[in-house]
Amino acid sequence: MQRPAARSVTATHTGSATVETYTVTYSPDGAPEAVIFSALLEDGTRWISRSTDSELIAQALETDLIGATLDNRGALTVEGGNQPDRVNTIIDSTVKDPLLKVQWEGPLCILTLNRPEVRNAINLELALALERAIDDFEADSEAIVAILTGVGQDFCTGMDLKAAAQGQYPIAPSRGLLGITGRPPQKPIIAAVEGNALAGGCEIALACDLIVAAKDATFGLPEPKRGLVAAAGGVLRLAQRLPRPIALEMALTGEPIAAPRVHQLGLINAVARPGTALKVARELAGKIAPNAPLSLQLSKQIVDEWHDWPTNEAYGRQSDIASEASFSADAQEGIAAFDEKRTPNWTGR
Repeated sequence: MQRPAARSVTATHTGSATVETYTVTYSPDGAPEAVIFSALLEDGTRWISRSTDSELIAQALETDLIGATLDNRGALTVEGGNQPDRVNTIIDSTVKDPLLKVQWEGPLCILTLNRPEVRNAINLELALALERAIDDFEADSEAIVAILTGVGQDFCTGMDLKAAAQGQYPIAPSRGLLGITGRPPQKPIIAAVEGNALAGGCEIALACDLIVAAKDATFGLPEPKRGLVAAAGGVLRLAQRLPRPIALEMALTGEPIAAPRVHQLGLINAVARPGTALKVARELAGKIAPNAPLSLQLSKQIVDEWHDWPTNEAYGRQSDIASEASFSADAQEGIAAFDEKRTPNWTGR
């Protein structure tokens, strides 16, 4: 379910506003002692005010003040009321899109970067939102796979440099730079890339497990052009996944590479027609989601960890990890479902 972004709140406004809701509080002996108003300013900010004026308390007890005008220029006053349409008009006109859209489709969670005006550059607020959303995805027992994409013409162009110039860096406390690159989710996540995936945007895509890109998409690490190094996993993950000369070409020139070429090199999973990357990513997620959650988790663990295993221990280590699935309730369910020609009912155990 998509929830609107939280509204700003103030207690220091001077002027008028429209009463959205109010409540009367009572003393221990049962006498009304104050009225608390929540009113909306023209920009949608909530103004919270409290009054112990007996006349205002009486108005609140005797009159419907929803939609009334609350004014504190001088003594706090309330005029009108019983006008819910005024409230609805302000709410409808000031609803702000969240920086990260979260959409649930059964076992699939779609995360959409929503700052098209800055080409989905990541500021601190968006990094924190992405971290929270991934945490929620990981904690949801019914969530199997996620897709990360962006609104507008670009997937993501990396860190918001204007915000960084003011000392605001997009570092999330748990998942690190850009809200994901330091600790990607354990569950499978697919990047659906349209347009440019540059700098931190490329690093975010590389932090995902699978990548689907539009044919006209580009990937690049332009950090050297700005005196930086792609330290949010960009250079490291390129070195792990590409031949050394290609990884060095991207890391040293800062020039972008087109999706078809990157696909030939094995860095991305599929190339889609422009405008259809999310559709193709959904199809890929649809092939993952029906499978046993524990099997997915353990298979991904083996793929992610085998590089650090001594050659003479690798087979034994993967067997140790895989055995958790082999002796699981889901393994028994999978065999039974195959024998009975039915869809398995996974429990993740």
